[in-house]
Amino acid sequence: MCLSPGDGGYPGLWIDGLSGFLSLKVSPIPFSREEMKVEIEKPRDAIVSVKPKALIFGGSLILFPHPVKELADVARENGAVIGFDGSHVLGLIAGKRFQAPLKEGANALFGLTHKSLFGPQGGIILADKEHGEVIKARIYVSFVDNAHWNRIAALTLALAEVKRFGEEYAEQVIRNAKALARALYEHGFPVKCPKLGFTESH
Repeated sequence: MCLSPGDGGYPGLWIDGLSGFLSLKVSPIPFSREEMKVEIEKPRDAIVSVKPKALIFGGSLILFPHPVKELADVARENGAVIGFDGSHVLGLIAGKRFQAPLKEGANALFGLTHKSLFGPQGGIILADKEHGEVIKARIYVSFVDNAHWNRIAALTLALAEVKRFGEEYAEQVIRNAKALARALYEHGFPVKCPKLGFTESH
């Protein structure tokens, strides 16, 4: 289960992407398009009904945190491993301003290192020990390229910068997003979720 592309999910995980390539059955996580959120009751019922092997939160369009903590227990009770696609919000997660998926119950957090996390182009996977060992054992050159030390050095510097300035950076990114949304809304553009403060992300 993951968000459908129509609800802001990453198309690469959907039927035309990885799920289809691996012949996996994929079901959508119920989503409120009005509030641009994964709510709790409908997804809980869907998890119990579908019993997914994997439940992946996050996506390409993510205005508000997802209820990882609220749904982690029911997902596990029904046999699911929990992932979080943080590609677009990793910088806000690192800046402690969005949500902390691994602390909230996700087994793995993965994403790109060059969006709100302002490092070089590439990807990163963080996981709990049990699932991290499985991932490490399964990653080999058929799936990933060889090491590029210049990129690793650049990522190290970006992570050091996030460690030192990440909270201020993430706070400002969200202030900027809210200010842009508010200005567009005041000029008559159809911006989502004005009653909810527009967004809590970038």
